[in-house]
Amino acid sequence: MPIAGVCLLSPATGGVSISAKLISHLSRRYPTQEHEPFHLEHRLFSDTSSQLPGSDVKQRSFTHVLNFSHDPQHAFVSSTKAGNSDKSSIVTIPASSASSFTGLIATKLQPAWYGRQMLSVENGVCVSIEEKGIVVCIGDPRTSPGSQGAGALRGTVVELFRREDVTSHSNDYTQEEAEEDQDWVRDALEDLFRGTDVAFNAKIFTDRTKPRRLDGTSGAEKEPDWNLAKLYMAVFRR
Repeated sequence: MPIAGVCLLSPATGGVSISAKLISHLSRRYPTQEHEPFHLEHRLFSDTSSQLPGSDVKQRSFTHVLNFSHDPQHAFVSSTKAGNSDKSSIVTIPASSASSFTGLIATKLQPAWYGRQMLSVENGVCVSIEEKGIVVCIGDPRTSPGSQGAGALRGTVVELFRREDVTSHSNDYTQEEAEEDQDWVRDALEDLFRGTDVAFNAKIFTDRTKPRRLDGTSGAEKEPDWNLAKLYMAVFRR
């Protein structure tokens, strides 16, 4: 399966987005093909019991609701504990039901869960670089907009997708393989953006994912990309 890596970079000094700088650099340095805009919405809930005095925050539980343009038919719902993401459970619901499902958690299940954050990426950019066989997606996650307009910038999320089929995915994806993938993704990103002042020192989450269509033809029959969804959940669980 191909490799995907996702990281969240900090804003520039003064809280300024670096996404325009990254996108401009790619377009000047490589012949790129731009695809459909990249967007996502991620809602994070935490268990209310972890807020009690004396509770162990390391055992805090989270519920994620994620929908993104990579899989427009599905919204992903996952429950996990901090430091134990490998034991998470994940299911899909129709993307059209994501808002009502989130509303259910926020109202009917409020005694058990409270809203920790909501992030959205709008009008992100996704481009392929044929000579390297990779796809890069860049966007600015922001918190929910308030009465004053746009929400606060959380940084810039960068995803690198290597289309080459590295190996078939199995349940024995080892720590050594994960570290090798992380090193490859970091080296690739540093090479892509060499010449900018952007440092890729943030944690990079990687996994082997499913082949991806970029022509907008993904349909309901497509098997959900569970691993890619988990990567974004891990990045935004902060």
